[in-house]
Amino acid sequence: VLFKVDVKNKVNDDIPKGNSNYTKYWSLKLNSQKKELVLETNYESFTNSLNGVRDKWDEMLQCRTEQAHAKCVADMAPEIAKMQSELSKNIQVEVDWSFEKAPEYTKLSLEDKSKVFQCIYYTHVRELILDSSDSLVRLGQKDEIYKKRIQELIDVIRFVYDPKSTVKDTIGNQYAQFYKLAYTPANKTLIVTINLSSAVDRIGFSSLLEKIDEILNVRTQQKQRDAQQALPSFSSRIDSDLGSKVEIVLNYDSFQKSPQYLALPIDERGNTVSHLINRGVDGFTDFIRSACNNSQTQKEILAKAIKKLKISVDPTNSINDGQDQYAKFYKVVYHPAQSTREITYNLDQVSNSP
Repeated sequence: VLFKVDVKNKVNDDIPKGNSNYTKYWSLKLNSQKKELVLETNYESFTNSLNGVRDKWDEMLQCRTEQAHAKCVADMAPEIAKMQSELSKNIQVEVDWSFEKAPEYTKLSLEDKSKVFQCIYYTHVRELILDSSDSLVRLGQKDEIYKKRIQELIDVIRFVYDPKSTVKDTIGNQYAQFYKLAYTPANKTLIVTINLSSAVDRIGFSSLLEKIDEILNVRTQQKQRDAQQALPSFSSRIDSDLGSKVEIVLNYDSFQKSPQYLALPIDERGNTVSHLINRGVDGFTDFIRSACNNSQTQKEILAKAIKKLKISVDPTNSINDGQDQYAKFYKVVYHPAQSTREITYNLDQVSNSP
């Protein structure tokens, strides 16, 4: 250990970074080849206390990353276990630590390095898996469809930090551009890629539900469930007006795997399913009531002719039926062999009433 005094008072140490002059008058350096620790101070400040000694030790030994890394892993463990218990599945959580060697990270101050690890655990991991209102656990508690979908799709959650901070995601609001979610079905891994700069600033996840929904694609399933639950009330009305049973079928297979439907924003995909009920089935119900009230003969004819109502969607929007410009977007086909009336809508007009 070598103690030096600079009689010219030229020591002007910048560690810790951003601090005032109260630590600049002395320095602590390590000569690794000689295994020599050098403490140098200005002559005019020789009798001063060694302010900021912990920060200078940390900067020299570079233990902060190792310490913060270990604490982050330890702190995450009980939270991960709680998530696994709540979701009834042993989902693993991984962090890609390769950012620790990137120059964008190594040049950070010790304080900022600590902020990165605090953000990984306290903000990003906890918000996604457990704490926020749109975390995986909370979504699973709100709706069994979410929980089943998470169990089906996700074995691993992997957090990746982009040192160059190039992520600019288009899903969500302007405050959610710094991170993105992606899914690899081969190993059932949910990958969360986050700009390293946002971890330094400890920015939390905005628009999390929108991004999760894009991965899990539960909105359509939820709307289908709601639609199926609504069908009995419509069936009862039709059966009562017509005096005979009519089966109602929503033909999801006609559109749900089409690229046109899958390209729609997630809200529109869900709304498409809802419109099959709110427009298609409801419109048919009104037609039956009107026809039956208008004529007993019409009622008897319809009761014999219609045993099934089928609602379909044309994802190519190729229907151009009739002369009425307000009715060209759908067509009605009667299948006598099955006593089925099929109503098919153009995908882009499914929200309109027939």
